[in-house]
Amino acid sequence: MRISRRDAVKTIGGVGAASLSGLAGCSDSGGTTTLGVIMPVTGTISELGPPCRDGADVAVQEINDAGGLLGNDVEVQHEDSESVPDAGVRSANRLMEEANVPAMVGPLSSGVGMSIAPIAAENGVTYFPGGSSPAFTELDQTDWIFRTRPSDAFVGSALATIAYENRGMETASSIVVNNDFGIGLAESFASAFEELGGEVLTRERANVGQTSYRSELESMFNDDPDVVLNGCYQDEATNIFRQWFEQDLGGEWMIHSGLIGSEFLEGIGEEIADGIFASNPRLPDNDANSHFRSLMEDTDTGDPGELIFPPNTYDAINMITLAAERAGEADGQAIRDNLRDIANPGGTDVQTVGEGLEALRNDEEIRYIGASHNCDLTEKGEAKGLTFSEIEMNGVDPEPVDTIQLG
Repeated sequence: MRISRRDAVKTIGGVGAASLSGLAGCSDSGGTTTLGVIMPVTGTISELGPPCRDGADVAVQEINDAGGLLGNDVEVQHEDSESVPDAGVRSANRLMEEANVPAMVGPLSSGVGMSIAPIAAENGVTYFPGGSSPAFTELDQTDWIFRTRPSDAFVGSALATIAYENRGMETASSIVVNNDFGIGLAESFASAFEELGGEVLTRERANVGQTSYRSELESMFNDDPDVVLNGCYQDEATNIFRQWFEQDLGGEWMIHSGLIGSEFLEGIGEEIADGIFASNPRLPDNDANSHFRSLMEDTDTGDPGELIFPPNTYDAINMITLAAERAGEADGQAIRDNLRDIANPGGTDVQTVGEGLEALRNDEEIRYIGASHNCDLTEKGEAKGLTFSEIEMNGVDPEPVDTIQLG
């Protein structure tokens, strides 16, 4: 049964919204609800952290401009995951013990996120990791885990479809970062590619910080694959491409969406980047995405283009807020239990958090349509009904060439 905001205030004795600070995992003494955001600002993939922080900040500003959550302000406490599990866990503990957050978003690394998931669940905190490993759905804590970022089970399938069906490639090899993200991507791609009829020849792994890949490159290209998947982080991928080019090995490459950003492509240069292809979750051509881009224009990031991580973060903050508003309390379990009710079909479509908050205050049911996708959730909290773009690099400029519907 849905508890309205008015009923929630009555339930806690009619003593005012500030009394919500007495609820565990809810808000501080001033009535403000603090949400946690853990993003990589140092370490591997640190170039992706600041745009996600900006995405969270514009969401919070918009929420407060729309009257806040349950009549009180929302704020975000940012932490640096440093792209390593120990630092990520320390950040999560700080958010839960000191800021008393009911929900956390990030980081982007699957390995770091999977280290945080058990302690988030143990503390009754709703958790939106930014990682894409399919292994999140196998954790014991899936009741507390939700994702706006597509699982690599979908990403690998999209890459396989592009390579085999769209481009007629029948053999493939891969080199991926040696962690949960890379291994999950390689496995999902291989499974989908082989199911379509393709053959995976060689699967190599790259360690973070590794600088020489000549032996791995020779091993892969000696088999003369039709295409090679590079599933590494920016530093390692840059070294791989430069050494491949120096060795004049020929062949074709595809990359994951995290490498589509201009910083990476410009770093390897037009001569290497030209012709590389990728899959990228297709950002919707809707009012929500247009609105999000307009909000981002005044940030340090600016318009994030086709980069998926900032709108994923923005949508997660909005969904957490709308779930809490619907529940009538900013509590981790209440947020968890109301997320599917504000996301999946059944209510009135809303494309901004302001529209959603207003409707919920009028005791209406809503369906939040996000800036990254429709934000429908599966039973296990996964994003579903996803559309992917086939992207090809024209020099260092990523250009969509086709659309693929999955899930």
